[in-house]
Amino acid sequence: MDIEIDYNPSPKNCFFISVEIEKDEAISFDYTAKGHRVIKQNLLEKKTFPKSQIPTSEWDAIVINNKKLVKKTLY
Repeated sequence: MDIEIDYNPSPKNCFFISVEIEKDEAISFDYTAKGHRVIKQNLLEKKTFPKSQIPTSEWDAIVINNKKLVKKTLY
């Protein structure tokens, strides 16, 4: 099971937590400019983004799998 946690410390505290249910399905809990939400997500298409693409936000992300840190991305 993968758990992804995205966090944006500015301009205010915002977070987005996705918990994998199955390979192409997740439940997400978020607190963003759109408010508090619980969302069921289904992967429809897998896309890759060019490595040269520059992030347009300040979100940091970590991915946890089987209680171990798998990936950490800080922008």
